[in-house]
Amino acid sequence: PETPLEPETLAKIRRDSRYPKYIHKYGREIFCELDAFLSLAYDDFKNTLESAIEPLIDGDAISERDEFNRSLKDRLAQAITPDHERLEDVKRQIIERFRSE
Repeated sequence: PETPLEPETLAKIRRDSRYPKYIHKYGREIFCELDAFLSLAYDDFKNTLESAIEPLIDGDAISERDEFNRSLKDRLAQAITPDHERLEDVKRQIIERFRSE
């Protein structure tokens, strides 16, 4: 993004106590708030963020979690199935009883 051109804005920025350190570190005047940067350069922002985060992701932990979730889902399905069958049986009995009345 471009440096703001309004003299008042530039003067305000240059009065900030962090200004000298910023110029020393980055070497030029480019100012942009994070939310503005996101809208102005979404792809650059996304790539920068992903590059910073990806090394921190533990693929083995994700695989373990996914396997645990699959296993839990299977066990829950097995535990629910007999109850579901009993429920369907009771439902049939009730329907038959009301039909006969």
